[in-house]
Amino acid sequence: MSSSPAIHAVRLPLAAWNAACRRVGGDEAPLTDADVTALVASGLAGEDGVVKERWAGLIASYLDAPSSVRASATYENLLYRASLALGQASICVLERFTTRADDQGGVETIQRDDDLEISVTTGHPWTLLRRVLPPLDNLRASSRQTAPGNAAPVSVPEPILAWAQEQCRTHPADQVLEALQRRSSGRLHDLLQADDASVSYVWTTQTSRGPHLGLAWYLASPDHLFRATFSDDHPFEEVNPGDLAFTFDWHLLGALDALAAPAA
Repeated sequence: MSSSPAIHAVRLPLAAWNAACRRVGGDEAPLTDADVTALVASGLAGEDGVVKERWAGLIASYLDAPSSVRASATYENLLYRASLALGQASICVLERFTTRADDQGGVETIQRDDDLEISVTTGHPWTLLRRVLPPLDNLRASSRQTAPGNAAPVSVPEPILAWAQEQCRTHPADQVLEALQRRSSGRLHDLLQADDASVSYVWTTQTSRGPHLGLAWYLASPDHLFRATFSDDHPFEEVNPGDLAFTFDWHLLGALDALAAPAA
């Protein structure tokens, strides 16, 4: 029985990684003594401050990748930001932040981890993104398409929308959301309650014809998974577990097709 290619992961100080990227990327500004110390202490560079060959190759692949994904995931009081570079080996750079609710009903970042995680695999890049996702089965499930007829649209009735718009002029956002949750029913109620976790990404593939883009945004609770449609008619629809992985696969195929297409 064959197994998937391994994922190799290591934690590194943020300062050391940034210094290595500057040096490999050709930044002409000289590194500070603190930068060089961080490089050497982390094992990214030798005593002479030169980035080691195996790290230099990996960082160059990360910086120069024609196809990349910028992803964000939230869960409880944590925010994860991941940058994936796709190539013969896919590379993921993951940062973690601690957050809290602010006075306006939004979320603010209060702390950033000093270290970040670098993970690499020659296998499917989904395995790298999956490690970033909140621990909800419907988000992490294996690829499964939601047939067009099975995606359940979620719309906001016009009276509720008009009421919410009026309330937003005079009340904090969190109070309006709580009131909406009480007034809503059915799938709209489930959507408004699905604040356990969120995942979004922008996939950019650079081609001679310009950038090829893929977008995704999901909201989830343990019992429900919603996908943004980016449509005014029904901005969200409820989908099956595994829909995120399927969408990722679809965007991967689109990126590969874009890279393989002849130049304009």
